[in-house]
Amino acid sequence: MWMLASEVVEKTTWYPLSLGWLVVLSAIGMFFGSTYLLLATNVGSRLGFLVVGSIATGFIMILAVLWVTTATPLNVFKGRQVQWKAVGIVEELKKSEIKEVKTIETKGIKLTSTEYANVKAAADTFLAVPAEGAEVEQPEAIAEDLPGADVIVTNIYEVGGSQPNPLHFEITHTPQYAAAEYCQLDKEKSETAFRSTCDLSEGAEENHKFLILEKDLGSLRQPPLFLFLGSAVLLGMFLMALHWRERDERAKKETESQDSEALDESKSEDELADA
Repeated sequence: MWMLASEVVEKTTWYPLSLGWLVVLSAIGMFFGSTYLLLATNVGSRLGFLVVGSIATGFIMILAVLWVTTATPLNVFKGRQVQWKAVGIVEELKKSEIKEVKTIETKGIKLTSTEYANVKAAADTFLAVPAEGAEVEQPEAIAEDLPGADVIVTNIYEVGGSQPNPLHFEITHTPQYAAAEYCQLDKEKSETAFRSTCDLSEGAEENHKFLILEKDLGSLRQPPLFLFLGSAVLLGMFLMALHWRERDERAKKETESQDSEALDESKSEDELADA
């Protein structure tokens, strides 16, 4: 608690990690610990633990359902976002190792408008020349073929993709690929004409290639789904424990009542015998 409230702690590499763990543990201790302490003083430690466990797992189940069914902008428990990943750079589309990419110009579609902007943003991220002294990690598939000069994306083609319907027993997705054609930027024309144009000189032909991208659908809903299943199992275990405890208590009371009735009968028989 002192570390959470202090503002003079040295901000080292471990500070965000330790602060995050302390926030989570403190929240669990104050939220569930205070409830358990209150129940333990009234119903006992064991029964209080079972009640708090049922409440906690049920609460987590409700949160997991909300995280699975809604697209909340908050930083909640979720997986990878949908993104484009670079899988290669080729001089001609026919030289690509991916079958769908070889005929992407004829069987695919040429992107425009919003989808073009989304794919272009991902392509620009990979094709951007890093600043001097900056070390940028690039995927191994394109690290050796990246251009050494400023380039611009001219055309983008897309092929594949699907929306499987689980009701029709469709589970797997069809891979979706995009080919971004780029060329070396003519800096002189871009500065004078206020527009980006390709450099058509002989030395610039080396940077006229295609960047192949594959769409990663991510795992946005998987972590909360597994959290829901895990919390459902724990909730069932806590409820079964409460049921077994109640059953044992009921059986104990029935046994005590039967013993007391038998004792009363024996006392009455002794009294009759003495009389």
